[in-house]
Amino acid sequence: MFWKLCFSVISLSLMATTIYAERLQLCSNAKDASKRCLNGHLFIPSAINKLPFITTDILTGLQVKMGSTLDITAVPAEKHALVSGGAQYDLQIAVLDWLAVAGAFSGGFLSGVGGDIINFGTGGQFDYSLGGRFLLWKNSRFLISTSLDFLGTGYTGMDLLRFANSAPNLVKPIETCFNGLSNTKEQKKDKKAACASINNALKKFNYELGFNAEISMAMGINPAAGFRTNLGYQQLFRSKTDAADFKGQVYAGFAVSLDLSPVTPVPLGFLLGAQYAYRLDNMPSEFLHLGALTLHGGIFYTGSDHISVGLEVSDEMVPVGIGPVVERSNLFSGALNFGFYWN
Repeated sequence: MFWKLCFSVISLSLMATTIYAERLQLCSNAKDASKRCLNGHLFIPSAINKLPFITTDILTGLQVKMGSTLDITAVPAEKHALVSGGAQYDLQIAVLDWLAVAGAFSGGFLSGVGGDIINFGTGGQFDYSLGGRFLLWKNSRFLISTSLDFLGTGYTGMDLLRFANSAPNLVKPIETCFNGLSNTKEQKKDKKAACASINNALKKFNYELGFNAEISMAMGINPAAGFRTNLGYQQLFRSKTDAADFKGQVYAGFAVSLDLSPVTPVPLGFLLGAQYAYRLDNMPSEFLHLGALTLHGGIFYTGSDHISVGLEVSDEMVPVGIGPVVERSNLFSGALNFGFYWN
């Protein structure tokens, strides 16, 4: 028993030492160093504050959100419970040393919680983006890049509140759809139209198109620590309502990554960050978004320059009001992320 224990300890120690030695070489040799390295630090990815590097990679993840959201179109503002979840897929391809093209798609479910199913509805959501990242300046310690992406977002599903509001106008279509005769061609046509009107009243679909422009900076403090920050502007056009109506926001964020690998045999890294977004809206309203603050953190495997696995959690806080804050929305989320890098 004693010798088996000694053998196990020695084997684990040799394995840890081997991983440690290989990890120290990821960013030490300038010729073979990963493109995610600055000053010997291997930067940790994030779903919120994305890496500013020109790399070729695939990132996938699963995310779940739960909390409350505010409807500022109601007076006074109404607070609703919300739950959503789904999968995300990101692809970036380095075309040149200074240029990468990127695309992303995410989709999943979106629903109210409990009684808020009536207010918020339940259904599916999707988001996608297509654009590129451009390298502006880089040395061994600093990197500055910029990105421009075209965005699309959509929601479809059952809206019970909308159906209830339109129910008085659906008495005749309901009778025609469920009890109406369909012996003749004209009757079949009327029944099909009646059923379609009920389906349209039950379902809500909206989509928005827009763009996102961002400038990012990363700095390698030392092999164990790195810092990055970003500043951007995002605008979405509400294509299903008024073409002149828009939702825009200015946002800024930062993230600090700490890596245990350069100082211990443990290939783990930690990410701590925050992002603040101030919403701009050309719709006159009695209430005003004062800004959304998102705090996020994560733990990641840092033993490879090609593979990244990690868990990231965040809390988005949105106070709303003029003068004293009248209400606050909180959205808690957890995401399991997996990435593969070719360079």
